[in-house]
Amino acid sequence: MLIKMRKIFLCVSFSLFIIQCFGQVYDPYFRQKTSKVPVDTCRYAVNYRHTFYKDTVTQTRFHDLHCLEIGSQISKYYSLNGAKVDSTWAVAEKQMNPFKDLAKDVQINYEDYYFNYPSKGTLMVSSGVINREYVYQEPVPRMEWHLLQEKTEILGYECIKAVTVFRGREYHVWFTQEIPISSGPWKFNGLPGLILKAQDSEELFTWTATAILRPTNRILYKLDGLRTQQCSRTDYLKLQKMSWQDPILLYQTLGQRVNVTLKNPDGTKRPAGPGEWKRPYIPARELE
Repeated sequence: MLIKMRKIFLCVSFSLFIIQCFGQVYDPYFRQKTSKVPVDTCRYAVNYRHTFYKDTVTQTRFHDLHCLEIGSQISKYYSLNGAKVDSTWAVAEKQMNPFKDLAKDVQINYEDYYFNYPSKGTLMVSSGVINREYVYQEPVPRMEWHLLQEKTEILGYECIKAVTVFRGREYHVWFTQEIPISSGPWKFNGLPGLILKAQDSEELFTWTATAILRPTNRILYKLDGLRTQQCSRTDYLKLQKMSWQDPILLYQTLGQRVNVTLKNPDGTKRPAGPGEWKRPYIPARELE
């Protein structure tokens, strides 16, 4: 391919307030919320440390802090770091950088998951892609679990190991029957107890509970962004794939620009076009 015969100069310039997450780069202005609707009362709040590879070339691990809020009818799973940045951004002057206090290995997963919302049996996912928020709905996934004899202790709770194959990946989880709630991080559900740890068989993604809280007077909110677009889960997965396979096309499609230049054989430079630059492979949790 022609691209392989050229030396690629990655002169990628981002403004001060643009961050990267799961290989996507976007402007957090759209995260300023237009509505904050109470939908349930939080009975349990479980904090998780989520570690993951941003790409499979550098083998560098990143992490984010997540929270699972469990209500009587509705549950919400989201990034605690993202919520912190949102809160800071809401009161900050524009010249302030709300990400300055985050460690270098923190990459915020701007994905919010609402279980049994807007109706029972429905999972609604809201995710930031570059400069807008994509929202899709699907039935709460049904996972076929195989219980194993292996046990361990997490946060003082006895946990049982279970395995499932979900959308192209094998996941190993540890759940506790001492908290008989069929829930867990990300999209995991369907076991007779709360999932406190989960990991795929390739160890690309890991979720580990760090705290279990029983809050009082804590409201579970549904948040709406400024620029939202409805889509299907399939369309969303295509966007994720495009974010590393052809990021320039993705940016142009969404009205943004990435300054990536290629060096011609005569030494001159020119802007890269769609299909001429890709990022290292970014693992997806869902392969199908």
